[in-house]
Amino acid sequence: MAENTDFGSLRQLPSGKWQARYMGPDLIRHSAPGGTFDTKPAARAWLTREKELLDKRDGSWSPPREREKALKAARDAAKLNTFSAYCEEFLASHNLRPTTEQEYRRVIKKRLAPFFGAMPLTDITRGDIQAWWKSQPKKTPSANSAAYRILRSILNSAAEDDLIEDAPRAIKRASRAKPRRDPILATLRQLDAITAAMPEHLRLAVVLAYTTGLRQGELLELRRKDIDIKTHTVRVSRAIGKTRNPTASGACKDCGRVIGGPKTEAGKRTVTIPKSVMPSLRAHLLAHAGRGTNGLLFPGATHDHTSVSTLQWHFKKACAKAGIKDLRWHELRHAAMSLAGAENATATQLMRRAGHSSRAAMETYQHADLEQDRLLAERLDATLRASKKVKA
Repeated sequence: MAENTDFGSLRQLPSGKWQARYMGPDLIRHSAPGGTFDTKPAARAWLTREKELLDKRDGSWSPPREREKALKAARDAAKLNTFSAYCEEFLASHNLRPTTEQEYRRVIKKRLAPFFGAMPLTDITRGDIQAWWKSQPKKTPSANSAAYRILRSILNSAAEDDLIEDAPRAIKRASRAKPRRDPILATLRQLDAITAAMPEHLRLAVVLAYTTGLRQGELLELRRKDIDIKTHTVRVSRAIGKTRNPTASGACKDCGRVIGGPKTEAGKRTVTIPKSVMPSLRAHLLAHAGRGTNGLLFPGATHDHTSVSTLQWHFKKACAKAGIKDLRWHELRHAAMSLAGAENATATQLMRRAGHSSRAAMETYQHADLEQDRLLAERLDATLRASKKVKA
């Protein structure tokens, strides 16, 4: 006996299986390509999905059996589509930053293609991925995890393109490597000593790094137009990277640097600078920044930008002069977040200030606003003034 629903009908057959049918816009009664379902909820769920396709009115709907044939044809084609071949499609369609694409190509060539390259996408199993994972060198845990994340991105994309039914289940803890050492959290006294030991034209870079948490590439691409003296804020919308491809979009033919967006979409942000840093910033603008609204805050001696290697070289020397061993530039971001955390900043505020993003935290991140960041900067400013490590 058939049971009518708001959309279509359900019927239990003598076998105990369930059949679902509905009248399509072509005035033909359609049933599921597989014919029947084991349970009534499964049959009802199929009707719901079909109704959602019809409600879209954007051409998403076509007769179920035609869609099934198209999907089967795509999967049959995927058997001839090797991992290496699909990687080229993946790279071409994902609009990656030049530096990111360069890194993906390197990892695919060195880490993934030797194992998966000739395999049809449809043949790759979780067992294959586990075997590949076990074959990775134990001395490079971070690089192994990075390669695994790229592999997952490629397979997830293949699933979205209907070339495989679904990406194989993830391997627990493979995407995150245990750091070789805990980050060094420099004190304000140490940071002040490092700043003093830097060349005068690069001191502000250190101060901004540990008070705002900007990334190295974001700092080196800052221009006068990004600074708002009245609101003492800095707008982050670009970053520089390095590419070996001089023809890449945005690449400088002389130095190989490329200007693009920040590391993530969340990296596009406005960050409040503590007021006690502003005198140093104003002095820097007068003495060292490039001319005009487009002038770089940290212009290079031979090329437009100060290079990462030049900044790192001076930073290493300054750390040695200040008697601080093994501190890395990236750990100035850790210092910035530690200082902000000491002022009772929420996780949302920290993510916003640092330009961090993740799928799990993005919803929370989007609710942070500039006013919260301004109040946080005021509390941080009081700490800086109290320590007398940044002159007002």
